[in-house]
Amino acid sequence: MVLAACAVLTVAACGGDDKDNGNAQSPSAASSAAAGQNGTPGEGALNGDGQADTAAVQGLQTKLDEILNASPVRFAPQSADLTDETKATLKKVAEAAGAVQVVKIQVDTHAGYPDEAKAKELSQQRADVVSKELAAGGLAADRVKAEAGGSEGVSGDDAKAMTAQIKAAQ
Repeated sequence: MVLAACAVLTVAACGGDDKDNGNAQSPSAASSAAAGQNGTPGEGALNGDGQADTAAVQGLQTKLDEILNASPVRFAPQSADLTDETKATLKKVAEAAGAVQVVKIQVDTHAGYPDEAKAKELSQQRADVVSKELAAGGLAADRVKAEAGGSEGVSGDDAKAMTAQIKAAQ
């Protein structure tokens, strides 16, 4: 993924088994941060094309990585329910993204079912619940793009199928 080009919250879960062993990690971004005061991303600026500049996107991404490395967003197998801990994490994500007015968040969700229709349905439920929770945390709905990926790209990868990843976008 290109960090400066898309924001991704990949929420995934496994199908019929309980392989979420709590060891899943969110990937770290290899980006240099453009931060505001106290290490938080600043408002950011628009480039000549009316999009967020790369520094604003990278600064937000660094903050999101800190939040998600401390408390990854995970779903239980076959579930779109959020725990209180996950809700608290998503509130922090919404607050961090809200501080950078020009950067958007994309929510991509997955589910590890072999049945693609079932995986698509669950991943859509997850995309919806994450989007709603980000809005409840204060992030404007028009700054969140959600796409349900079904089981695409998560076959055999229980950590990826159970963990949410957030990336900042222009």
